[in-house]
Amino acid sequence: GGNCKVAVVWDDGASKSGCGKGSTWPVGSKTAGASPYKVNDLIGNVWEWVADFYDPGYYKSVASSMVRDPKGPAKPTASRVLRGGAFNTNAVKATFRAGKVENVRMTHIGFRCALSITKHK
Repeated sequence: GGNCKVAVVWDDGASKSGCGKGSTWPVGSKTAGASPYKVNDLIGNVWEWVADFYDPGYYKSVASSMVRDPKGPAKPTASRVLRGGAFNTNAVKATFRAGKVENVRMTHIGFRCALSITKHK
């Protein structure tokens, strides 16, 4: 199962539906799950859209993908990549990917606003 101490997930063994809330939690609620860089909510809460097109076989071969900052398949596909899992699933890892058509709207899909560290200095 998931672990509600570090992420907003479906089931921590006792509660259901987003650690007992049935929805998302405020950003930064699970600080025990922050990355070494102090980034919160990379897993759980909501799936996050990324710019890559989705190809289920993209990572099967190192030769077919980049090791750092992979861009996804060169040719556009019907779906974009979602990462990280959401409050309604236990499939939560920062590297976990799923694909959805980009015009879908659901309560468990969102995005991350980010600022480049070089621009932040």
